[in-house]
Amino acid sequence: MLVAGIGASAGGMEALTEFFEHVPAHTGLAYLIMLHLSPDLDISLADVLGKVAKLPVTLVAGSQTIAPDHIYILPAAGHVEIEKGRVSAFAHVASEDRRAPVDVFFRMLAESYKERSVAVILSGTGANGSMGLKRIKEYGGATFVQNPREAAFNEMPRNAIATELVDNILPVAQIPANLLSYRRGLGTVAITVEPETRPPDQQQALREVFTQLRMRTGHDFSNYKRPTLMRRIERRINVLNLPNLPAYVAYMREHPDETQALLKNLLISVTNFFRDSRAFLAIEQEILPLLMKGKSQEHTLRIWVAGCATGEEAYSLAMLCAEKTSGILDAPKVQIFATDIDEAAISIAREGKYNLNDAVDVSPERLRRFFTRDGDEYRVRREIREMVLFARHNVLKDPPFSQLDLVTCRNMLIYLNQTAQERAMETFHFALKPGAYLWLGMSETVDGSSDLYVNVSRENHLYQSRQVSSRSYPVPETIPQFIPEKRSVAQPVAEMEARSGVRMSFGDLHQQLLEQYAPPSIIVNEEYEILHLTERAGRYLQIAGGEPSKNLLKLIRPELRLELRTAFYQAVQQQTNVEARTLKIRMEDRTETITIHVRPVLRERDPARGFILVLFQQVGEASDHEGVLTSVEPMARHLEEELIRVKAQLRTSNEQHEVQAEELKASNEELQAINEELRSAAEELETSKEELQSINEELTTINQELKVKVDEISLTSNNLQNLINSTNMATLFLDRSFRVNLFTPSTREIFNLIPADFGRPLSDITNRLDYAHLQEDAELVLSKLQTVEREVRSTDGRVFIMRILPYRTAEDRINGVVLTFVDITGPKAAEEALREADRRKDEFLAMLAHELRNPLAPVRNTLQIMKMTSGDDERVSASVAMMNRQVDHLVRLVDDLLDVSRISRGKIELRREQVELCKLVADAVEATTALYESGNRHLTLTLPNTPLYLNGDVTRLTQVITNLLTNGVRFTQENGHVWVALEQTGNELLLSVKDDGIGLTSDQFEAIFELFAQVNSSPKRADGGLGLGLTLVKQLVEMHGGRVEAKSSGLGQGSEFLVHLPYLEVPVEFVPPAIEKTVRARPREILVVDDNRDAADTLAMILTHQGHHATVSYDGPEALALLERQPAEVVLLDISMPGMDGFETAKQIRNRPDGRKIAVIALTGYGQSDDKKRTRQSGFDGHLVKPIDLTELSELLSQLFPPKNQED
Repeated sequence: MLVAGIGASAGGMEALTEFFEHVPAHTGLAYLIMLHLSPDLDISLADVLGKVAKLPVTLVAGSQTIAPDHIYILPAAGHVEIEKGRVSAFAHVASEDRRAPVDVFFRMLAESYKERSVAVILSGTGANGSMGLKRIKEYGGATFVQNPREAAFNEMPRNAIATELVDNILPVAQIPANLLSYRRGLGTVAITVEPETRPPDQQQALREVFTQLRMRTGHDFSNYKRPTLMRRIERRINVLNLPNLPAYVAYMREHPDETQALLKNLLISVTNFFRDSRAFLAIEQEILPLLMKGKSQEHTLRIWVAGCATGEEAYSLAMLCAEKTSGILDAPKVQIFATDIDEAAISIAREGKYNLNDAVDVSPERLRRFFTRDGDEYRVRREIREMVLFARHNVLKDPPFSQLDLVTCRNMLIYLNQTAQERAMETFHFALKPGAYLWLGMSETVDGSSDLYVNVSRENHLYQSRQVSSRSYPVPETIPQFIPEKRSVAQPVAEMEARSGVRMSFGDLHQQLLEQYAPPSIIVNEEYEILHLTERAGRYLQIAGGEPSKNLLKLIRPELRLELRTAFYQAVQQQTNVEARTLKIRMEDRTETITIHVRPVLRERDPARGFILVLFQQVGEASDHEGVLTSVEPMARHLEEELIRVKAQLRTSNEQHEVQAEELKASNEELQAINEELRSAAEELETSKEELQSINEELTTINQELKVKVDEISLTSNNLQNLINSTNMATLFLDRSFRVNLFTPSTREIFNLIPADFGRPLSDITNRLDYAHLQEDAELVLSKLQTVEREVRSTDGRVFIMRILPYRTAEDRINGVVLTFVDITGPKAAEEALREADRRKDEFLAMLAHELRNPLAPVRNTLQIMKMTSGDDERVSASVAMMNRQVDHLVRLVDDLLDVSRISRGKIELRREQVELCKLVADAVEATTALYESGNRHLTLTLPNTPLYLNGDVTRLTQVITNLLTNGVRFTQENGHVWVALEQTGNELLLSVKDDGIGLTSDQFEAIFELFAQVNSSPKRADGGLGLGLTLVKQLVEMHGGRVEAKSSGLGQGSEFLVHLPYLEVPVEFVPPAIEKTVRARPREILVVDDNRDAADTLAMILTHQGHHATVSYDGPEALALLERQPAEVVLLDISMPGMDGFETAKQIRNRPDGRKIAVIALTGYGQSDDKKRTRQSGFDGHLVKPIDLTELSELLSQLFPPKNQED
């Protein structure tokens, strides 16, 4: 039965619902669910799945038998156990269960169902499930993960994918069908383990699989167990839904990346911290104290972790050593060598970073002491990291470390065949000191090498190295790392199988040979060493004194030694079977006649080639005494035959001695040459020793320098990390391919990043920005090397200033781009609030100006009527003039208030032209003379004789000069004096306005120009205005490219205002403005429309006095009715009227048949440029601001109705 374990957390209920909607009624699978959410949701999940699933749903409580076609929901808040086909749930919760329930669940599932287990990871947060998924793969199970792009919370799927052990990444709706395909494939694809019985197509396909692995990965699996390899390949074929091994080979050809995927399945680098806690406790309490006994700080505790995978076991030992050595002043140094053949796993181990679930087996105390929390990861502290040296190393091929106190190999030997295991045991024995310790995994033993180790703890698989007479490191097979294609293809799998498969023992070989030869026999190798002998063969051997030997020529009975040596020589030289002469030997109390047969194994590709079989064949019956020759002739014949045999033996011996003499001579010459080479090598070694000593001193110096550099880098790294954390700025570093290099913690609020995303393309990572051109901007920065800055918004309403700039190295190389995001949500909201407040302020000021100007209109009109009708009455004229000045002052205050607002918003644009400043100053002085005379002040003007020009706005410059002159009147006592002077100084024009008034303090020189600033020392504080005049002066002068400053010797000492303006040295041909002749407009029919009756009536009176025929109306409908009865040429129309306003009235007038012939002029208190633009767009012919200037009205009428000589 196949059991699918499903893990999920946030968003998992929706994913599970969709999953089981696609699961049919009969699958043959059992489904176990661990949903890491609130315990209350377990019941809700059972109810939800019960409605959509076609299988029975059970909420596990107590103990349940696991049956196919059932769904079991496991409580995340309880303790779960899975064993012997049953699942149990208890109320007690272990600490690791609470921290990583899905991981613990997957571990138990893998240990119970092994290759029949499947892990499925769906939507969820964090890395829960990733570590348990590794255990599933370790036991040969399959893994399926929901596509992160469709997961509501994609952290669990993405962390699982980051392990690189996931078989399928699919939408959740497709996972059930793929699970069924995987289950149906189990058992249908079978690869024969024994090469002798393997079909030819499988043999060829398997040869190509191993060839592809060697060529593309450099890994040789000849020493691995055949069944394990075949099962892993079968499982990979099932995962891909392929029918057989040849189809898989075709798939490998079409998908080169499959080689790496298969390699990942064959090299499952799985481990965890403190795996097998009981064994680690034995190391901590028993072994480490023994190893540290008698060691001081001059010594080093040397440990080798072989097959370290991703480093958890090495770091676990380092933590134990750190705990043991802490507090000991004279503690030895600790050096741990951690090796593996998987470079990817070694890279993870070197980095020393593990997610929260990887650290579930580390106690909270050790986490605090030996790790640093970095977001959702733990980083090994420096004191632990420096204890461990990681390296890529092959135990079977590479030279081992030496003088070790402890070797651990807890997850490697179970994958090797018997020969490789024995070789590894010899390697470890060579590396260990005598009496040092070997620690193996729970499924591993030293049974094949018991002569090298003594058992210390059978329960914890701890062994101690024996002291043997001689220790030597076995020379490794010279298997190249990468095999050329032409050789690798030709190498037959059978040859590899013969070397690395189930090894044929010498006893089995002997039994096969004895099927033909039954006499006593012995098998020897080419060195004549006994490999195996039958029971009765021992009769022909004799053990002599001295050191024991396995050489047959030394152990054979002396009377047989000469014949056997001769037979050996002939058999080896002639490569044929040899039969020695018949010999009689005395065996205890009787004599035997035997013949010795020497038979070398000559067949090609025979595993026993090079071995020699020696048989002792008995001839005739044994007798108690030797026969006596009674005849002389037979005796002579016997002696003659004996002599012939002796001569033949002598000849053979002579030939053998001659060959040996030649060989000895050659050997002697070689030894002499070797002696010379050794002498030369000794001298070179002496020189090399001195060089090495010098290099060692240099290396020591360099090492010290490197340590200083490492400390500096560490300090810089710490400073940078603290800077990044303190700025709280989201920063993302990308390389030239726009892959993630580094990111700050705040970046995860914008991008969906996890620590495993280093190296992923930016385009694969989702974000929360409402901006679709991020990639294009990054490409633009990299190509143009220009910074891009934009204001972007996120989907949750936040606002960021995004800056993308090139990443420059210290060598000024561009290695990518840097993205920074500054959260300006608060400032942006404040800015928008300020803009809104500013808009409302402008609306208020415009409304205020309108409301102030409306009552001024009838006042101004009345003053105009009084002026027209006063005649020669001086008192009335003086009163009218005084009231006009006050009205002008009020109008100027309103204008100043609006101008300040317009300047602050950048709404004023200067209409520049060439201006002669002397005339402008003189006109302004003349215009304010009456003001000075009425206040009994004296004004003195000093101008140069030559004209002075500048490029400026006449109206605004006049406003500057008038405000300064008005300011002089206000802050000067009666009979006071104001001096105005203009001169050129270099490239500047300097206008000075000086008085002998109240003066200024030094702290008022700058403050006097601020908005609404008042001079507190003024005796006329109540007449000081709004404090806008000098603010306008400063802003308008600066708009002209100049500056203004205030000076004073103190209170009561008067003050001086200096205006610096740029001088126009050579003006383009200056044409003085033409003097316009006032043209009196002919009388017109004028309709005045205004809801302010006083303003309408007084304006009509003025127009009538000027000779026009004026009619009055107080609202729009009345005006339209009057136009029906009495057509008008001009309509003066108020804009802000109740009911039908001026815009609607103007529209109705234009819709009349004669509407286009009537001149419609707007009367309003709104005088901004936007107001004038709106009236123009609404069809008005003019725009007059209340209180209207009669001269401006006359000029407008003249423009609308030019004299006939101009019209013609």
